[in-house]
Amino acid sequence: MTKLNEIFSLRDADSDDMHWIVALAEELAEVTVAPLRGVWGEHARRFARESIGKLIPYHRSGTMRFLVACDKLTEQRVGYLILNMHHECPFELRETYIEDMGVVSDYLGKRAGHFLTDEAARISGEAGVHYLGAHISFSNRRALLAALGNGFELESYRIVRPCTPEAVETTKNSEAALERQTQLEKTRKMVLNRRIKRRQRTEARANRKT
Repeated sequence: MTKLNEIFSLRDADSDDMHWIVALAEELAEVTVAPLRGVWGEHARRFARESIGKLIPYHRSGTMRFLVACDKLTEQRVGYLILNMHHECPFELRETYIEDMGVVSDYLGKRAGHFLTDEAARISGEAGVHYLGAHISFSNRRALLAALGNGFELESYRIVRPCTPEAVETTKNSEAALERQTQLEKTRKMVLNRRIKRRQRTEARANRKT
């Protein structure tokens, strides 16, 4: 048993979890959704809500697995991962695919995301699927670095070019949203660093007492 399995548990989501998953996805949308096409603010939250809503029927059929990670000590839900069990990669081979995932702010830096992707990889391997895929917004640098540090490999870049005056204007306007995402990410990082330092001080005090 790995250390993360000692801290977190995994289960398939039930009907009560679905409302929680949608609410967390909406909360994280301004950081995780690329604003290039004008999808930011309330639009991003609505996009997250509607996207997950469209996947829920596939959970009932087994095509998608909505996985929930919980803190074993508190039994609190700490994150979710939506795993597409029958995705087709560009080479016409079956792969599993992370449609979406999220971790509550209080558990940033506690490797809850690593636990979720490790479990998704385990489930994939047990199903005989060789590869687990995912898509990460270019503006979500923290998620990209976390994935590359946890067994994922960078396979391709996806680019897009605005082709109409309306699209060009939308792209220009997205710069303000990108700046907002940057500020939100800086705030999240600052909170995370404070949390890590606080935990380190607590552990140091505990070690001195022993």
